[in-house]
Amino acid sequence: MAKHNLTYVAPSKFLKVCQSLGLKVIEQPSQYRIENPENSKQRMYFGKGKRGVCLVDISGFTSEFAIAHPKPPTSKVTQMLDFAQPEKLILRAFFKTAKLLVPAPVVAETPAPAPSPAPVEEPVAS
Repeated sequence: MAKHNLTYVAPSKFLKVCQSLGLKVIEQPSQYRIENPENSKQRMYFGKGKRGVCLVDISGFTSEFAIAHPKPPTSKVTQMLDFAQPEKLILRAFFKTAKLLVPAPVVAETPAPAPSPAPVEEPVAS
């Protein structure tokens, strides 16, 4: 992927997606770290660049909306988003990948409703 073909996206757009999904965002000195609240080993990272973001690393999980990382910074980072496409597609891939970090809702079992009592027949006066 050649650097001059990359699309830069404002970090605020990624932060807005994270906020809409209720994900935990940890601001670090040069980047943002997004974590799965139930599994902190599943993360996404993106920079704070003034020009914009052109790299989102995926760590601890895989996404069908990402590509293999050509030069992973760590052994846990295996994928990244493809920034050699229009911003709209990058944001869509980010949303779908970030959604994988959202914990599944806990579905409480609701008890079956109690059967209605059988109607009592009143005696008929004769």
